[in-house]
Amino acid sequence: MFIMGLQDTNHNHDDNDDTNVQQTRKLRLIIHTSNLQRNDLEQKAQGAYIEEFPFQSSDPDSAKPRKSTNRTCDFENDLVSYIETYKYNKTHQWWWNGGDHGEQQRKLVDEIRRYDFSKTRAVLILSTPGWYSYSDRPRGYLKLSKAIRDHYSSNNNSDASTNSSSTTTTRASRQEGHNNNNNSTTTTTTTTPIVCQFSSIGSLNQKWLQDFAESLDTAQNKCRNLTDDVLRLVYPTSEEIRSSVEGYVGGASVPGTAKNVEKSILKPLFCRWAGAKTDHHHRGRRRHPLHKPSNVPHIKTYYQLTEDSQGMKWFCLTSHNLSKAAWGEKQNTKFGAKLMMRHWELGVVIFPVGGPKQKLVSVATAAATTMTTVTKTTGNADEEHCNEDSLSANEIPLPFQIHPTAYGISDLPWAVDRVYKEPDKYGRRSIQG
Repeated sequence: MFIMGLQDTNHNHDDNDDTNVQQTRKLRLIIHTSNLQRNDLEQKAQGAYIEEFPFQSSDPDSAKPRKSTNRTCDFENDLVSYIETYKYNKTHQWWWNGGDHGEQQRKLVDEIRRYDFSKTRAVLILSTPGWYSYSDRPRGYLKLSKAIRDHYSSNNNSDASTNSSSTTTTRASRQEGHNNNNNSTTTTTTTTPIVCQFSSIGSLNQKWLQDFAESLDTAQNKCRNLTDDVLRLVYPTSEEIRSSVEGYVGGASVPGTAKNVEKSILKPLFCRWAGAKTDHHHRGRRRHPLHKPSNVPHIKTYYQLTEDSQGMKWFCLTSHNLSKAAWGEKQNTKFGAKLMMRHWELGVVIFPVGGPKQKLVSVATAAATTMTTVTKTTGNADEEHCNEDSLSANEIPLPFQIHPTAYGISDLPWAVDRVYKEPDKYGRRSIQG
């Protein structure tokens, strides 16, 4: 799900470990959706968040691990908290400048605390197995909800203090919803669709989906009906898997079962992964370089469209599939109301730079250095090479259409346990062959 890397220009590290130290004393954090398998990296549509964090001191021997209360930030504390749940206490030898400064024996979490995470724009979204109170450092979808709520309430308050005499209808609606503590009766026109794109789906019911949608809505409106105006679920059809570069075998990485994907409440919400077939916007280009309709999706993304439908209010790249086990389920226990999770999951959410008037936009002409989708498509020599330097801070390279296309009448959601009549190009009719 993620790699913690401390890169070394002299490559002084154990080849079996994902951590090493580089001379510039920066920690590189990579949170990605791929399994560490060649086929996953080369054939699937994947996503990765990459960021480097500076060392706290110019002298590596002077920086001692800090406690969570000593000038740390939420991102650092959440990252350490997540790693600690693995109970990984092995110490490592941390080399500096190719060994010029000797070696240090520290646990991974202690080494992490030697770096500065305070300048990151990302918020870490984590899930770990167990029962957690709603308010005590929330996890799962409540953590994502809090990040969204904190960002927009902060921006609304800031905007109101400088422009108290004029606010837009959209921001006024958001503020009203915030002040009424989710009891707002604001019109549903201020709620824009939340897009959930995933590679597997759990056994879901209407109550959970409604609560999930309400929690992530910046307008904080009550979700009375589940429609595609509220929630859009991007999940490949059986035909999209059949016609992918891997055929049915690629569908093994999309393990939704028939009993979970065929529920009646999901049918009006499902959207196609491939969307548009061909892009002729630019002469000589048959496909956006980041649009991957022929690759089986293993990436997981969540975002909410803006009111003008031209951008995203927030964007989450994560390992979370759409399930209670991953995002959490509210339960009443003898110890009170808790959020119960069964999986380890990790992701990030980012927001537009520049305030509430700004938006994140999807691009299909470049690859980002801080938030990038990574795929390799076999046999597509007509795709253009991406220039990673051309993206702005508010651009997201999305490998599918920002406005996903709803399922057609004949479209069926992919089910990993079905046997299909129509063979793929390899002659198979299921993931077994």
